[in-house]
Amino acid sequence: MRAWPVLLPILMLSAPALAEGINPPPGSTPVPDGAPTLKGGNIPQITIRTEGKTKIEEFRYHGQLYMVKVYPPHGKPYYLIDLNGQGQFTRFDGPIPRVLVPQWVIGTF
Repeated sequence: MRAWPVLLPILMLSAPALAEGINPPPGSTPVPDGAPTLKGGNIPQITIRTEGKTKIEEFRYHGQLYMVKVYPPHGKPYYLIDLNGQGQFTRFDGPIPRVLVPQWVIGTF
């Protein structure tokens, strides 16, 4: 109960700053809902094509292919991800690669 006299003026002073953050700054272009973004807010180029009954989505960033999502006619979709930028793709069954746990030796006894 004693915090209200201190908390109320702080909330009143911060309300305009919070409301200002809701609207985008002038001259900015909004990103469409659901569009994935990468570092710096850049949007990757997505190409959708079909090979027979297989649907393929190719994700490029600055012209370099880094991920492919494959929708086979039967079965679950899977991802081919270039982990190190060398053009060698690794298959994953989900959008996020498996967590690699560091296995450093801290000390031996």
